[in-house]
Amino acid sequence: MNLVSSSSIAPTIHHEEPNEDWTIEQLLQWCHQRSQDSISSKTNDSINSLQQLYDTAERDIWNLHHLAVQNTGSGPCSDIDIDGDRCHQQNHNDVYKADDSRNTKTVDNMHLINLNDAGNPLDIENKQDINVNTTSVKSKKYTLQKNLYVEVLTGPHEGATFLLKPRPSRSCDIGRSKGKKFLSRGVSLHKDSEVSTCHGKFECKAGKMYYTDTGSTNGTSYMGEAMEDNVPMEITDGMILVFGVSELRFTLVDN
Repeated sequence: MNLVSSSSIAPTIHHEEPNEDWTIEQLLQWCHQRSQDSISSKTNDSINSLQQLYDTAERDIWNLHHLAVQNTGSGPCSDIDIDGDRCHQQNHNDVYKADDSRNTKTVDNMHLINLNDAGNPLDIENKQDINVNTTSVKSKKYTLQKNLYVEVLTGPHEGATFLLKPRPSRSCDIGRSKGKKFLSRGVSLHKDSEVSTCHGKFECKAGKMYYTDTGSTNGTSYMGEAMEDNVPMEITDGMILVFGVSELRFTLVDN
């Protein structure tokens, strides 16, 4: 495989330099041509460099393949000739024989190499039958991430909404501050003078959402009762908390 030949992009070289007799149009054309020549030259250099990398990688791959085939002894794929970066493979058919009655594939005279969990090769040369339907796949369990949709029901920010994305390694803050972390990933109630600068925080723990009042001056209320400072409370769908004079409703939504 060859990349675009460098000869396909040939920069035009101008030996004439601008002089006082040139018009503005001629000067602009000259500058444009110089820019195009520079771009073409750099493009040619990049193409040549990539072509060299490709050729080297192709040779390395075929050399490794040749060494692997030599280790198989007299297998049907052992007759391989390497000439520069070209490889001619013969007798490549009949490597696999299908056994329809057992729904298996038998590998004849092949030296099979698998990798263990540490990435080291395992020699299973004597293994003959490979059942293609019995591949064991270890599935990973993923916890569906939840976000918090926040609606301001009362107060100077009434009607405002926020989407919070607390994660185990990153909480979301709420307060009167207009700092970056409040504006970009938290809740800034900067118009509510009853809200502390750093009022509380929202956290995600074991797949659940929690709110913690971090020692605000006027506290946080839930169902008419003040929350304890620095004691996390689980957020449930539809929960309403009061911060200063602002009521906020929380809804759990999928990520």
